[in-house]
Amino acid sequence: MEFLNPSIEQLVREIIAVNNAWKEAKDLFDPSSTPLANSLRDLKARLQVRLLRSYPSRVYLRVDTNSNSDYDEPLYSLQLAIPISSGRTSRGRL
Repeated sequence: MEFLNPSIEQLVREIIAVNNAWKEAKDLFDPSSTPLANSLRDLKARLQVRLLRSYPSRVYLRVDTNSNSDYDEPLYSLQLAIPISSGRTSRGRL
């Protein structure tokens, strides 16, 4: 049952793990042409959306003003309203 309804801590751990794997895949391969990096990026986004939908009172979106991207649209950071056991409050960009 934990798979269907993971705790906020579990979702955050999964997001961190996928984010780390995505960064490694981008460093090892050309990020514009590798299906692995693209799949990991998409999985990270889906996990972040799941976190936001599952815990709307504990997670919120904030415009990321520290982004150094080339996108024409704003990027958002997923933020935890209350730090979890690891003390982290930020979960990366969507």
